[in-house]
Amino acid sequence: LVAEKKLKEMNESLKEYKANKKVISYNENEGSIIFPVNTLLPAGSKEREEASIQLCTTISNFGVAMTIKLPIRLFIFEIALQLEAEKKKRSFLTKEEVTEIGKSLQLDKESDINAALQYLHNVTIILYYREVEILKDLIFVNPKPILDVLSCLIAVTYVDHDKLQQIADPPPSIDERKTLKNFGCFKVEILKIIGKKIFDEVFKLSHMITLLMHFHIIAKVENKKEGDYFFPCALPSYDKLNDPPTEIQPLLIAWEINDSGTTTLAIPQGLFPLTIVHLLEKKDDVDFSPVGKDYYRCNDAMSLCVYKDCTIDIINRYTHIELRFRGHKESCPLIFKLVTEAIKKISKDLNVDKDYIFAFKCPRVEHCYCIVQEDKSSTRCTQCRSQCKVLQGDDDSYRCWFGNSLSFSSAKQLEEDEVELKATDINMHGLPGADGSQHLLNKPPPEKLTDSTQESESTVPIATVADKIDTESTVATATVTDEIDTESKK
Repeated sequence: LVAEKKLKEMNESLKEYKANKKVISYNENEGSIIFPVNTLLPAGSKEREEASIQLCTTISNFGVAMTIKLPIRLFIFEIALQLEAEKKKRSFLTKEEVTEIGKSLQLDKESDINAALQYLHNVTIILYYREVEILKDLIFVNPKPILDVLSCLIAVTYVDHDKLQQIADPPPSIDERKTLKNFGCFKVEILKIIGKKIFDEVFKLSHMITLLMHFHIIAKVENKKEGDYFFPCALPSYDKLNDPPTEIQPLLIAWEINDSGTTTLAIPQGLFPLTIVHLLEKKDDVDFSPVGKDYYRCNDAMSLCVYKDCTIDIINRYTHIELRFRGHKESCPLIFKLVTEAIKKISKDLNVDKDYIFAFKCPRVEHCYCIVQEDKSSTRCTQCRSQCKVLQGDDDSYRCWFGNSLSFSSAKQLEEDEVELKATDINMHGLPGADGSQHLLNKPPPEKLTDSTQESESTVPIATVADKIDTESTVATATVTDEIDTESKK
């Protein structure tokens, strides 16, 4: 559970967003932005339904919504899938079952079925991953049970021991709970117990593991006595941060938002834990750091050992990602490349089409940022009248991130490596049907299978600022109820 003190600190860190018209304040008089939700309310209970209605009503009253244009034939197809899944009392259907439904709606060709499923996936109505071998025959019509399993896995770390049987029966041992909370690691048996209600002869534990790894929600760990998989969302929030280094200034990574002449920073929901998992998948270059007071292992701050002998700190500031490094400045460009490649991949999976920016905290004005320009040799301050030229002059504690302190030959090699990487990205991810999980705020793709005369519009509530708490899944659905299931520990 999130204590009042911690909630107040988190609201304080978001105070620059109070003037943003797109932000829904929970209580303007008290200056609260984050919407607290009790995720321990029993599923199907009257109290949980009331909490869901309260959250939906708050969003609805602000008129915040996104309209998805859906061809009428696909709208009927989607309804038919939902009805069939409810009839079978499952959250998924097999490809064979879906094909039969499609044929009844004159989707006779296999290519038509695949195109229809891909379209519904792209607008986040269903989940369909035909490029993943073990998942290609499963269509997840309702992702809520999967989100419930993740919510329960998080809840294992903080519910009272006498209530654990409501989550897992038999409940995990004290050591298993400590391992999950302190290290973020769990053995596969816990997931098997928590998810036994949704696993059957078709949707097995192996499918669940593959799905979570495909989303970069968990990472497989090897030779670790603590467990088989790492789940960063189960970790606690950081209590206090160490002072940042001054020899190498922390690099900030975020998306720039301009609203009524005011510049603020923001990051997509779920970016932090997905980035951490993605980095840990690079087993040759990234590993866990030691555990101790000088290192972080939290759901919003993580220390990682990179390239065998360098340690980096990645911190979720809710408005931006902060990258810290204490070491040789010559290593900064390689670390910069490693982390930004991961963020680029994850932002693509989240379908965030706008490019992120780099920035530094302004040395003169609080809540001001020095945003790095495209040339990587100049900055633009968001509030200073006289611009801070932090990338110019004799101080290389800022510009070392961009390789300006390297020799020409080293910088040239990094540039050539980056060009090769971009070419590889195009070859790997430019293939039809190769896109990953889609973000809830995604603009729908160009329409396929459109009917010339009719289309149906579906209105989907968008996420609130509460989503900035990164203990939620990136499995986006079109219902606010599911957001309650994946919300942070409130």
